[in-house]
Amino acid sequence: MTTATQQGSVTLTVTGLEAVEGFAQVDYSIKNNIVSFTFSNLTENINTVITINGTDSANNTDSVNVGFVVENTTIKPKIAAFNRLKESVETDLMLPQEMKTLAVHGKLARISNRLTHLDLKEMLLIAQPRIDNNSALAIIEALSVEAPTNEQELDTLLANVITLYGEHAHNANAMLTSIQENLDGIITPISVGQFFLTADGQLSQFYGNPNMGTGEQFEFDENFSYFNEIVSLQ
Repeated sequence: MTTATQQGSVTLTVTGLEAVEGFAQVDYSIKNNIVSFTFSNLTENINTVITINGTDSANNTDSVNVGFVVENTTIKPKIAAFNRLKESVETDLMLPQEMKTLAVHGKLARISNRLTHLDLKEMLLIAQPRIDNNSALAIIEALSVEAPTNEQELDTLLANVITLYGEHAHNANAMLTSIQENLDGIITPISVGQFFLTADGQLSQFYGNPNMGTGEQFEFDENFSYFNEIVSLQ
């Protein structure tokens, strides 16, 4: 669009923003006949055309189409996390961290004469996860798709997978709680029942648990420092 032959002042307007409604927030400003655009809150990559219209004092009009290709960078680590969950689903379904914790706490309970060998053996059998129950099959199905390119859809899918893992770990968590009751006064109780997803797509009820540690680069509190060996995140 040219303003070289304009008569009087020029009024600029912008059209075409409706094409990205629901996918991004687009803000623009006009100063000295320069239009600046800002894209934010993208839910997916944007490839769109926005039209800038100009009208001068004599009602002469002109317009120009401006193409924009804007990448949603916040979805990238979420896609990587989802893909990592797909790759590790067979291992994750076996609840290795929970079973390690049961073994450690169970050994301590045995040494402390809080549990018999038979009691501990029975608890470990009850806790042993099955990969053919409803929750496990639902997790496998949820992770069988390709990662959505829409961030809101991906967030919903990840939240669903995390909830399903909570259901899958029900028996193991019940046994963890039971053993803790036998270790009252010996260890600091741990809180279970909620999974946390690390930035690189690893699930844990312990790593990232605000009741067990703090920090953006998560560190276990002193009472739970032994979990650094139990939670062997690769």
